[in-house]
Amino acid sequence: MKYITTLSIALLIVLLHAPDFNHNAGALEQSDQNFVTWKEPKISSPEELGVAANRLEERPGNYRILETIHDFIEGVQALRPELHEVCFPMQFDSKTYESMDAWEEWLERQEEQAEGVPGKPRNKLRQYNILIRNMEMVRIDRGADKILSDHLDEYDTKKLVSARKAHPERGYIVFLSVAYESLQSPKVEGGDKPNMRFLVVEKDEGWKIAWFDK
Repeated sequence: MKYITTLSIALLIVLLHAPDFNHNAGALEQSDQNFVTWKEPKISSPEELGVAANRLEERPGNYRILETIHDFIEGVQALRPELHEVCFPMQFDSKTYESMDAWEEWLERQEEQAEGVPGKPRNKLRQYNILIRNMEMVRIDRGADKILSDHLDEYDTKKLVSARKAHPERGYIVFLSVAYESLQSPKVEGGDKPNMRFLVVEKDEGWKIAWFDK
């Protein structure tokens, strides 16, 4: 009996000191009702920005290009390579693809040629980790087709100019210095100079890759 009385008293103490859940719920509800609305900062007009008016076209910045390049590399590294975030005609190394169907036809030819050949077809990019060591972005204004860069030879410049004629929107040439970490040996290749080049242009549906060279 003494045990029951002691237990009852202890239970009463706990209940007396327990948080008032109804009260707390009411407090949370009140807090939700009194939320603060965030305000946009002042954005200047083109006239106010003057020579810097092109910043409005750039808003909110070029960081979204990184997502486009990520999706593209993830696609070409797939078991059966895929083209993600591209626009057509699209130049891929020395080849130009007029449509996704043309890309699929090229893949099918590779598969036909590899039929019965042990270990083929295979995507060699899957045997590496691709590590970005350095990145450089060069802005190209809408309609501009004169492209100068120490990272491009005459042949690459011609391919890039051709891509610009098909895709004259504002964009960026992106130079990546990439290291290829082998998953078959301790070997590491590249990374000391640009070995992946992209032309990324702004389409109505977002940033798309028009030219890729490695």
